[in-house]
Amino acid sequence: MFICSNSEVLKADGLNNTTDIIASIAVLIGLKLSQKPADEDHPFGHWKAEMVASTVASFIMMVVGIQVLVGAITLISLGGHESPDIISA
Repeated sequence: MFICSNSEVLKADGLNNTTDIIASIAVLIGLKLSQKPADEDHPFGHWKAEMVASTVASFIMMVVGIQVLVGAITLISLGGHESPDIISA
């Protein structure tokens, strides 16, 4: 849809939704792993898996946010961008 409508907003929204899905999956995996009981390799349990998953999700969101920000600044500085097509509405 982004290519058909020439809309940067649709691109940014699509990236936001994609990172939300990836972050949710990472956190769900972290929660599942953190419920494992202690074993020989992890005498205090696996509770840090949730924190690691949250950190990974935050890093992914930060990278995509910076990418969208840099793209927007580049687009503004270059100027001459056409308005989006009516199909983007």
